[in-house]
Amino acid sequence: MNQKQTGWGDGEWTEMPQGSALETQVGGDHYKRFVIQPVEFIMHNRLSFLQGCVVKRICRYNLPGGKGIEDLDKIKHELDLIADLEGLKRK
Repeated sequence: MNQKQTGWGDGEWTEMPQGSALETQVGGDHYKRFVIQPVEFIMHNRLSFLQGCVVKRICRYNLPGGKGIEDLDKIKHELDLIADLEGLKRK
């Protein structure tokens, strides 16, 4: 990729240097298709591990590199884990 990419740096949207790891994706290109890659969104917003998993899966579930219903089932499980670990109860 000859053009510079943009990304989050120090809380601001900045140009990413050529050769950034964001230019590479192992096992497909489904995340690289987004204007803001899930990892950039997750890191910039300081999301927890499980929150990041939910973001990643919802972004890919219906793409060629995604896993469809398996991703959606995993999202449900991750949401249940978040609720349990944070002590949230249903009324």
